[in-house]
Amino acid sequence: MDRLDRIAKQHPNVEALVVAGADHTMMLGVDPKDQVDPKLFPNEAPDAPAYFALLAAWLTQHGLAH
Repeated sequence: MDRLDRIAKQHPNVEALVVAGADHTMMLGVDPKDQVDPKLFPNEAPDAPAYFALLAAWLTQHGLAH
């Protein structure tokens, strides 16, 4: 997070946040071995409610959503 915070200071539209319990794809409770199984990729989709709330707030803040 420290590195991301330093990078974000150089890019005003970048914001780094941590979504508790979510993996890098913003999924909750997915076994790490399943995350790298190509057969399961089509079924993967973000499912962390906090991710969607943060995304909606960011889009609204930047005038990209209402």
